[in-house]
Amino acid sequence: MSDKKEESSVKRLKRDEHDETDLDVKEFIEWCNKMTMFIDFNKVKITRNSTSHHFGMIAVADINKDEILAKIPKKSILEPNTTDIKELLMKSI
Repeated sequence: MSDKKEESSVKRLKRDEHDETDLDVKEFIEWCNKMTMFIDFNKVKITRNSTSHHFGMIAVADINKDEILAKIPKKSILEPNTTDIKELLMKSI
């Protein structure tokens, strides 16, 4: 066994790496702000890079155990009663 620490294979993003040129990400962040979400952009960033879904959250700084990175108000959660599908559901009752 070696006493040397293994180097992490995880790519560390720089704080100045942003997706502001990505209009979808920019509009999503604007929507988050409008919905009064809290996102700690000193610790994470929203991106489409390196994610398997449409958007992802990637660490840009060390994150402490139990640290809050985002707070999402209930009104912001996408579910039938907070989207346009609510009208369709009401018609079917």
